[in-house]
Amino acid sequence: AAPPITRGPQLGVAALPSGSDASAAQPAGRQSSPAPGNQRPYLSVVSASRNDGYGGQALERIRNHIDYFCYFAHTRNLDLEMLLVEWNPPDDKPRFREILHRPGSACLLRVISVPRSIHISVSSSGPLAEYFAKNVGILRARGRFILATNPDTLLNEPLATFLASETLQTDTFYTTGLRFDTKVEAPDTPI
Repeated sequence: AAPPITRGPQLGVAALPSGSDASAAQPAGRQSSPAPGNQRPYLSVVSASRNDGYGGQALERIRNHIDYFCYFAHTRNLDLEMLLVEWNPPDDKPRFREILHRPGSACLLRVISVPRSIHISVSSSGPLAEYFAKNVGILRARGRFILATNPDTLLNEPLATFLASETLQTDTFYTTGLRFDTKVEAPDTPI
């Protein structure tokens, strides 16, 4: 069975120095590794957000999202990297690479920060240009396949098993027509 929504493995976060290319980011730690001879992960999971509390308990939902993918990376030997694009980060909040950093990674997580100056140059509506942000992550993804998703999406066991089987086809577009909204009670302390 999948882990409870409020629990999951620890993870590492790559911090990008200012002005550096996102592809140069290194993980803080990684327990699983790509198959021998594999120069890149099988799957890149790309999501975008900002630390502004959007939708209530946003940070907890992002942590759960990451923990679920990392849990399945570890338990199903799912070869993946995660890219979280922090778009237009608020000046009065900590950056994701600072608050999501935890030693002992179950999978690679790279945080790519896109400053306000870029946001202003491409968007005039709202603080998060979601699809611009996801495109930033997609362009920097190293995986053979890319899953562009939202930062509160949870991976379930059948999908994790399917992805770990490494049977995705390059000539196929995969999508889902199902959506299940749930109310999650996040803990007061980090997972």
